[in-house]
Amino acid sequence: MSEIKKHYSEIFSRVNKIRTSYYLEKILFGIFLSLLIVFGFMFIGLSLEAIIHASSIIRTIFVLVFSIILISTIFRFVVKPILQLKNILQSLSVEDVSMIIGNKFPTIKDNLRNALQISKIENGNEFVLATLESVKLLLDEIKIENTISFLRIKRFAKTALACGVILFTIFIFPETGFSDAFGRIINFSKEYKTPAFFDFKIYPGNTQIIKDEDIELRANVIAKNKNDLQINLIDEIELSVLQEGIKTATKIFLKKNSFGEFVYKIKNAKQTFNYTFSFKNIKSDDYKILILERPIVRSLKVKIIPPSYTNLPSEILEENIGDVTALVGSKINWSVQLENNIKNAKIKFISGRELKLQLIKNIFSGEIILNQNDKYEIILEDEFGNTNTNPIQYQISTIADENPKIEILLPAKNIDIATDLQLLLLSAISDDFGFSSMRLAHRLIHSKYEKPQIDFHFQNIPITKLKPNEEIEFNWDLKKLSLVPEDVVEYYIEIFDNDNISGPKFAKSQTYLVRLPSFEEVVDDLEKGHDETFKSLKETLKDATEIKKEVEELSREMKKNKITDWQQTKKIENLVNKLLESQKKVEDIKNNISEMTDAMQKNSMLSPETMEKYFELQKLMKDLNNPEFLKALERLQQGIKQLSTEEIKKAMEQIQFSEEMFRASIERTLNLLKKIQIEQKVNELVERAENLLKHQNELIEETKNSSNSNLSEKQNEIKKEFNQLQNELSKMEEFAKENNSDFPSEKFDDVKETANKGEIEQNINESIEDLKNKNLQKALNAQKSASKNMQKLSSQLQSMQQQLLENQLTETMTALQKSIGDLLKLSQEQESLKNKSLANKNENQNLRAEAQEQLSLQSDLNSIANNLTELSQKSFAVTPAIGKAIGKAMQNMMQSIKGLEDRNSTLAIQSQNASMSALNEAASIISQTMNSLSQQQGGGGSLLEQMRNMSGKQQSLNMKTEELMRGKNGMSQEDLQNFGRLAREQNEIRKSLEDLNREAQMSPEKNRLLGELDDVVEKMKEVVRALESGDQNASEMQKKILSRMLDHQRSMQEKDFEEKRKSISGATPSRKTPKDLKLENFEKKKIFDLLKSEKEGFSKEYQVLIRKYFDELQKIKF
Repeated sequence: MSEIKKHYSEIFSRVNKIRTSYYLEKILFGIFLSLLIVFGFMFIGLSLEAIIHASSIIRTIFVLVFSIILISTIFRFVVKPILQLKNILQSLSVEDVSMIIGNKFPTIKDNLRNALQISKIENGNEFVLATLESVKLLLDEIKIENTISFLRIKRFAKTALACGVILFTIFIFPETGFSDAFGRIINFSKEYKTPAFFDFKIYPGNTQIIKDEDIELRANVIAKNKNDLQINLIDEIELSVLQEGIKTATKIFLKKNSFGEFVYKIKNAKQTFNYTFSFKNIKSDDYKILILERPIVRSLKVKIIPPSYTNLPSEILEENIGDVTALVGSKINWSVQLENNIKNAKIKFISGRELKLQLIKNIFSGEIILNQNDKYEIILEDEFGNTNTNPIQYQISTIADENPKIEILLPAKNIDIATDLQLLLLSAISDDFGFSSMRLAHRLIHSKYEKPQIDFHFQNIPITKLKPNEEIEFNWDLKKLSLVPEDVVEYYIEIFDNDNISGPKFAKSQTYLVRLPSFEEVVDDLEKGHDETFKSLKETLKDATEIKKEVEELSREMKKNKITDWQQTKKIENLVNKLLESQKKVEDIKNNISEMTDAMQKNSMLSPETMEKYFELQKLMKDLNNPEFLKALERLQQGIKQLSTEEIKKAMEQIQFSEEMFRASIERTLNLLKKIQIEQKVNELVERAENLLKHQNELIEETKNSSNSNLSEKQNEIKKEFNQLQNELSKMEEFAKENNSDFPSEKFDDVKETANKGEIEQNINESIEDLKNKNLQKALNAQKSASKNMQKLSSQLQSMQQQLLENQLTETMTALQKSIGDLLKLSQEQESLKNKSLANKNENQNLRAEAQEQLSLQSDLNSIANNLTELSQKSFAVTPAIGKAIGKAMQNMMQSIKGLEDRNSTLAIQSQNASMSALNEAASIISQTMNSLSQQQGGGGSLLEQMRNMSGKQQSLNMKTEELMRGKNGMSQEDLQNFGRLAREQNEIRKSLEDLNREAQMSPEKNRLLGELDDVVEKMKEVVRALESGDQNASEMQKKILSRMLDHQRSMQEKDFEEKRKSISGATPSRKTPKDLKLENFEKKKIFDLLKSEKEGFSKEYQVLIRKYFDELQKIKF
């Protein structure tokens, strides 16, 4: 069985291949047949269409027939064989194929078919096997593959290829019209015009123009055949124009122009339209002219964003305002609203740059940073490429950030600096938007010991950066420059603005010089100041004496003449001018004394006690400008204008009194200035000796460590200082003899002996020679001997200074003590007289005796007043408050005398009581003054002196702290111990300050303080804790504390005496007497008696005072 199956399978496979070839041949035949049909129909159809130009209906029928035939052929000859091959449709069986093979090959005939049929019999036998084997042998002998012939296919393929080539060749030549015909057949449903013998050439065809532009429609007729003469017969054609939105077209007949064209011009085209040209029934294509709006800017918004450093707000210009004026560095933002069909928008600048605007949410926007003046236009382009014509040109104007300005207001000149090396600089700075930094530039340009510096050194000055205008105070500490006398420093100040766009720009102040004068120069200036002050005071005193005579003369004249004539008026006017000039001189003297005091304070040339006396002197000069005197002057001027004799008389009386008081005050000022000048000169000598010793000790150190050839020159300078000190000692001796009885002559003799016996000068000369000979050891020994003697001289001068102050204080205290005793004794006697008056109130016979006794008490009071007046010429301890209290006592004694003589016991007793109170008040004020002087005499010194000492200790401690902290990143155990030591020193200063604060609250000097020191004490506690923990911020905290202490110290110096005066001064109270007392009872005879008694032993100052009080009595309304 297996053999049968094997042979059957081989035969079946070969037969099946023949079956496949059979259907493949039919498929190929169908394909080429279809191609021939296509080519045939195309040739026939294109030929006919090219000739007859069929209508769309005929072309549609033709295409439909062609499609049916082609589809039928393809289905019959291509699709069906493929389906049969795939056994989808009924197809040839194996037996049918075997018959085809048998018919092809006679040797096989029916054998193949029979063998295949027999093999299907079940349970095949050897006969079947033999039959199959025989058929197989027959098949092997012949080429069964040639059963199906493909010759027909080859013939059809060659024919189809030939037809295709021919058709393509015809197609590519336009003269055949096949290409146009093919287009018409493809678009079989579209109607095509019958070809004319000419063609229209149209311009501009389809296009678009801007509204209101002109457009020309032109047509040319072109003959298809160049030899066709009928083209010349066309001399008129029709133009049809159909506007958009209008149903009826406008017909226009056009004649040929000289150029052979048909032209029609439409002006100011407003609306889109279609147009065609035609001749008879021949029409051109339909064309369209699209009318477009020219691109325009609908809305323009410009936003200006100033640079951030200006802190200015953004600004939005009004809509459609495009001109920009802004600061350089500002951001300029454009927002442009346009039509929807705008494709591109840009800003074109005259300078050449362009800014493309970006479309965001229907808004074109862009931004630049302004850096120059410019002009710009907004250029628009729509989707058709049209642009806006004649765009508006806008202006861009830049505002430059102005340069800063600076001017030094103080000192604003070349100056000599004081030895405290502190220079207050006041600068006015201005800028339009603020500042970034400010700095001080300085360099040394002259020095005896150093080369001038080429480069400036800079120091930052703190400023408020955002303020456009400010006055800056800066306290320049020149101590860090290590200046020596006669060094000159050049300086200026620079200010930088905050312009971070084109800056920062800067400005420089004018350059000034500051010079450290030598001690001799400072002394000479002060000497000149004192001389000018003395001279001015003497001239003022002389003027006051002359004015007094004129006032008295005018007063006598006015008493004689009830009416003021023209000559008197001129005299009064001249008098007023002299009085005003006198007041101006006083103001100049006051300013001169103030400048001297300030210079001496800054150069540390005065002891605290002497400094306070100079402050008192300033206060005394200030009081010379009496407001009542100025009011009297004004009243006098008013009387002259109004020609009021009565007003002039009253004003003259007031001026006469004020002028006498003024003259007395000038005299006192002159005497006091002489007195304190002695102290100032002693202070000067002490300062000279200390400087001499300091310079000698510095030279000793230099000699130890150097062999510099300048050492002998420095020793020679010290010799000059010593010689100058000797000269000043000689001048001092003469000055003291003339002006001061308190001068400690014995101690001064000791000073002269030490200075003049020659040891110091000998030591200095030996040092100079040894230094010149390079014998440093011998020079050092001589220097040390000189230093020892200089130390002795300095100590002697300090002792002399202390003795001078003690002598003055002792004299003052003795005089004040005597005045207290006299006042208290007088008060007791006044009380005794008051008791008598009470006892004899109803006995009139004793009143005259009591009046005489009261007059005697008044005489005693005048003696006390004279003693105090004499003391006031030497000491500031006699204050105006004492004078006012004694004046009240004297006034009440006069009232008592009047009451007794008028037999008015009630008035007399009241006045005696008031007199007792005034005497006790005067004694109390003097007692307070003595207590204050006693405190100064004690060990602690004045509050001001104690404050100075503590400030010095704090400054020294600050330097130690800063030195210890310098360069420290961490803390070792040794560092913590050192900080602990500094904390203990700070705590000691705190305790001393607490003691001072408590003392200040109980002292008459308490009002000198700027305020309570409690806050400074608390800050010191914080510093102590910071130092104990090693806090790096301790140094800064100490600096703030020192600043506060110096503020308190300055306040104590400047406001001391003003506050003290306010605390004890007051208005003289006016007391009303009983109603039955009449001023008319005060008889003239008794008034003259009183005036006569005033002259008996009274000083000029108190004679004036008594008359003033009498004048006041006349003004009282009883």
